[in-house]
Amino acid sequence: SLEAQSGDLAFAATANYQNNMISVHDLTLRQSTQQLVGGSLQVPYDSAVVANAGAAGFFQQDGEVKIALKSEQLRLQDLAAFASTSSPVEGTVNATIAITGTPKQLDGGGRIDAKALKLASAPDVPPGDLGLEFRVGGDRLQASGKFTHPDIQPLTLAATLPFRPEAWASGDTSFTDAPIEAKMHLPESTLKVVQGYASAIETIAGTAALDVTVGGTVGKPSIAGVVTVSIEDLKLSDPSAPELRNTNIVIRGNAQDRAIVFERFEALVSGGLITVGGDVSFPSDGPLLNINIRAREALLARHPDYNVRADADLTLSGPWPRAALVGSVGLTNSRFIKQIDILPIGLPGTSERSNLPEIEKRPPAIQTPPNLDFGLDIAP
Repeated sequence: SLEAQSGDLAFAATANYQNNMISVHDLTLRQSTQQLVGGSLQVPYDSAVVANAGAAGFFQQDGEVKIALKSEQLRLQDLAAFASTSSPVEGTVNATIAITGTPKQLDGGGRIDAKALKLASAPDVPPGDLGLEFRVGGDRLQASGKFTHPDIQPLTLAATLPFRPEAWASGDTSFTDAPIEAKMHLPESTLKVVQGYASAIETIAGTAALDVTVGGTVGKPSIAGVVTVSIEDLKLSDPSAPELRNTNIVIRGNAQDRAIVFERFEALVSGGLITVGGDVSFPSDGPLLNINIRAREALLARHPDYNVRADADLTLSGPWPRAALVGSVGLTNSRFIKQIDILPIGLPGTSERSNLPEIEKRPPAIQTPPNLDFGLDIAP
């Protein structure tokens, strides 16, 4: 028998090995008196076959596989605590899994329903629900699911990929070379939900939608489809930060060229215009950037004593993370306002403190900067 306990969670099971078969029955995970997980499993294991053929030998066995598991109201936090870790996501899981067959030819599937999902770091955001179904059989694994949330339209997804563990274990084929087909669809939904996850955002009004297809292989996926974002108004919590209005973004995936194209990217930043164009391609040796950023009277900083605006024409090109940033930046239509006392100077009782504007020192927003090696060639 097997037993383990962590707090009020207790795991128990009875296992035996007989006639080249590992059997585990009476498997339970309990919290106090409530059973969270129950089931049984049976897996063939011929030590002689596995010893001679290695991992691939396991999938050459003809013994019957039986897996039957069921969970009810299993809290993700409790499951993480049992593993001596913490879960960033809160919620409960109900699951049913039933698989039979042989190690080489499995058949079956299951369903997983995760309820009241929410980030522990965003307790004020309404929870969402995720439902997933999967089936394995005929050398294929198929999965589909839907995520629902009160603030967005349902997000649906579906994926299909080969399931050939014997070939992967023997080295005949590589899992990374397996073709993949996946789709993700989100109808136009409000961006209000983002506000709850980002404390830096005070208010946001807008919508987003996506319709994406993933093809290629597991190791080299190709993305096709489109992501659209429309922001009517975005105000950050920092009062000195510029405000975004009338922002329209359309990003399209090009599966044939293995690239992500900025089809449209326009943002009105406190009266100034910023546009972004270009693409990011994905050759075999890593991402390749070709992005152009243009600004016209874009507000860089706002303060009672000054407003700083700039025109810019920048190009970021080259392999990530060693791309070169080339172009020009020039201040324009900026204002600096400060009343400075010139007289009297040095008289008794005058303050030694300078009346010149001071720049507030703040810790960097990114404490651990990314390892980038951009080359800079920016002219005024």
